[in-house]
Amino acid sequence: MPGRKKRGFNSDLLLARNDWEVLFANAGIPRIFWKLDSRKVRFQQFDADGIKISATEQRQWINRFIKHPPRRRPLVALSSYPSDTGAMYFASGVAIKWLWRYQKSIAFLNLADPQEWFDDFPHAVVMHNVLGKSTPERLQKTRDTCLHFKFSFRLVVIANEKQPYNWLLKNVGLRPDMAFLVKDMRKEDLTA
Repeated sequence: MPGRKKRGFNSDLLLARNDWEVLFANAGIPRIFWKLDSRKVRFQQFDADGIKISATEQRQWINRFIKHPPRRRPLVALSSYPSDTGAMYFASGVAIKWLWRYQKSIAFLNLADPQEWFDDFPHAVVMHNVLGKSTPERLQKTRDTCLHFKFSFRLVVIANEKQPYNWLLKNVGLRPDMAFLVKDMRKEDLTA
């Protein structure tokens, strides 16, 4: 059974009922996303440097990535509109599949918190609480975090944005390897 890590208060860890839930809690995956059904995720078309990326192409990208992860750790832009619930659901799902398949470490970073980076480098970093209309300080923190973890698989979850690829390129100055626009979801949709 995976051990219960002792790092700060984690109410999700206290509510974990089996080995997988302990693993998810230790990885920082919020409890609302534990009972994942990836078929609930719906993609929407978006524009990437003038090229239309369809929902079908996005589904093919993620399936290919999960089955055959690249050696180089990609930078991925994820967004949903008007909140980040759909994108967080998708990011958590990718993180869960990553955990199941490869037993690799994952970190969830809330970029709204003035936290220090940790010394060890996780295999995957999910950066959330990035807003479509972020302040210059938050944009700089997003860029710095992406560069700091350049040897990790990085997922940037953007709220209230319909063009994730172009947003990351224009506002953060980094070209994502993949981008996804997820149809937003209500919390009721996640638990149904």
